[in-house]
Amino acid sequence: MRLTLSGLDSNRGPEVDVTFRKFKNIDGVLWPTDFDERIRSPLKLHAHNWKLRGLESNRGLSAHYLKLLQWTGKTAKPSVTISR
Repeated sequence: MRLTLSGLDSNRGPEVDVTFRKFKNIDGVLWPTDFDERIRSPLKLHAHNWKLRGLESNRGLSAHYLKLLQWTGKTAKPSVTISR
């Protein structure tokens, strides 16, 4: 994916690309689990890379659960770690 950064005045204009790698099927969706970001313009630099460590879909939450001031039970549980 190639994109430009224009969110803040301090970083207007650079062009970056993010490479998605190491896809894993989770609940019928193919998710990338490894990402690599490189600045392409105005300089050619490696920015950083990161990994998706956990993902969970469809915990059975409704909008009510997400509006709570403090999460408990299903909402407070950490996501499931992705097996490698």
